[in-house]
Amino acid sequence: MSDAAPPPEWLDRANRLATTAWLLSTTVHDANNILQVISGNAELIEELAAGNEMLLKRGRAIAENAHRASALLGELLDFAREKAADAAVVDLRQMAERSLGLRMYAMRKLRIAATVEGESDVRVRVRPRDFLQIVVNLLVNTERALGGRPDPAMKIVVGGDAAHGMLAVEDNGPGLPGGGSAGDVFAPRIGEADGRLGIGLAVAHRLASRCGGALTYAPRFGGGCVFTLSLPRG
Repeated sequence: MSDAAPPPEWLDRANRLATTAWLLSTTVHDANNILQVISGNAELIEELAAGNEMLLKRGRAIAENAHRASALLGELLDFAREKAADAAVVDLRQMAERSLGLRMYAMRKLRIAATVEGESDVRVRVRPRDFLQIVVNLLVNTERALGGRPDPAMKIVVGGDAAHGMLAVEDNGPGLPGGGSAGDVFAPRIGEADGRLGIGLAVAHRLASRCGGALTYAPRFGGGCVFTLSLPRG
């Protein structure tokens, strides 16, 4: 078992809230599908109940309540969602250094050599707190992979192309067991052997998509992992 430091409380709470919001969104979508079926059947009742005032009233009442329930679910979902207007243009390297600073104490305790490399003045559009949550989740994952290994090292590499800024988190750890797939690594693990909530990478992956970017995984040449965050240029 790795002796890596646990994630900070704020990250654990943020991951749980992000997972709750995602589950809420999925539940609202499924519930609305059911309500559409109910509304459709209510309209059919109204068509078949021509001349039967009692059935007409029942059909209309069912349809009206289905529409009300759908509207309430929509309001709940709007409340749970973050506003896109909160996004800002930030310097990718500065944000990378800030993220690493939040975990530097834990890295030093584990004797992990940690650096930030690459380009300067790469600007991307993102919600700063989403960015921190994504990258700190990646760093915590790296700590878990490197804890107790000889000569542990990781680096954050900043770069990009004309449309996107990119940040890669590389480590010289053991990599995924059996060369696992990206689908496996980003799947949430609600219960882990050591009792931790294994949702950090899944949350980071969903947050990256919500920011208009992407988070991908690839094995590192020579062993280890590379997680690459791509975000739209600002």
